[in-house]
Amino acid sequence: MRAALAGVACGVAPLAHGLANVPRGARIAGEIVDVGAGADGPRELSDAWLPLAAARLSDTAADLVAVELAGLVDVPARERERLLAVVRAYTATGSVADVAARLYCHRNTVLNRLRRFTELTGRDVTVPADAAVVLLALECLR
Repeated sequence: MRAALAGVACGVAPLAHGLANVPRGARIAGEIVDVGAGADGPRELSDAWLPLAAARLSDTAADLVAVELAGLVDVPARERERLLAVVRAYTATGSVADVAARLYCHRNTVLNRLRRFTELTGRDVTVPADAAVVLLALECLR
């Protein structure tokens, strides 16, 4: 089925068990499309959970960003960009070595930037619960 949808930007909802669940599935598929701007193929709920969750926060999204990323406000833009690049890369892979290779820096630089992010925000992205909150706040920041 997925092969037939290759190149078609669409949302694929979880399987609807019974006709009563079809409208819910259609709504979920529509929401996946709404948050998946720029997608070039089908996206499932597991692909779109983060932007979907951020979109559903609506008026509390700004508060989440303000609370979770407040420590970055006074950091010079260049340093903030480097810290966030490391955080995003680390949360995507979970590997310091992969981040170092991807960002062309030493693994100690990656560790130092992760440590600095933790000092500034109080969130340690090597801890899954903290990483989830940070990722949601970063998605809301977009």
